[in-house]
Amino acid sequence: MLQHPAQGVGLPKPVKGSPGQACSSVLPKALPNSPKMLLSLLVLCVTSLTLPLAHGDEGGSPDGQPPRPGNMLGARTPLSTSHPEVKRVTQYAVETFNKGSNSVYYFRDTRVIKAERQLVSGIKYYLTVEMGSTECRKGSPALDRVSVAGCPFSTEEEKLQCQFEVLVVPWTNQTSVQNISCSPI
Repeated sequence: MLQHPAQGVGLPKPVKGSPGQACSSVLPKALPNSPKMLLSLLVLCVTSLTLPLAHGDEGGSPDGQPPRPGNMLGARTPLSTSHPEVKRVTQYAVETFNKGSNSVYYFRDTRVIKAERQLVSGIKYYLTVEMGSTECRKGSPALDRVSVAGCPFSTEEEKLQCQFEVLVVPWTNQTSVQNISCSPI
């Protein structure tokens, strides 16, 4: 063994040969057969697992309260209903609803009641949206030049409250509506 001049700590001599040979000369040969070493490792592991519990840390917030659902990894997180992201996803969800509905008229969102997002293999949005029927008929040639957002609401407006689940996968540039559930209001 060589002595480090500053600390007097024994260092292994450099070993010529393959990297595996060099590593085997540094590792203690007695590790598998040493009950003292195994006991020390066991005590270290148990201590590292129980020490946070002894201090009252059970994975909650620093004030000792349990974690809030929105702060847990993968949990739903509330979003502002006026957030640009929410507006964009809502527009996509309403367009998808209009393509799949049997109504003769287009629907528009009147307001977003609730918006949440969840990190999955992409971003999943959970939206509660109030919608109303418009005076614009599906298949109208005028709508080729004007968006549904410009359509006035019908005087005999049918109102719906819809739950949308929309998955956005940014790295593949894909957006899809996973679930739509609507009821009249």
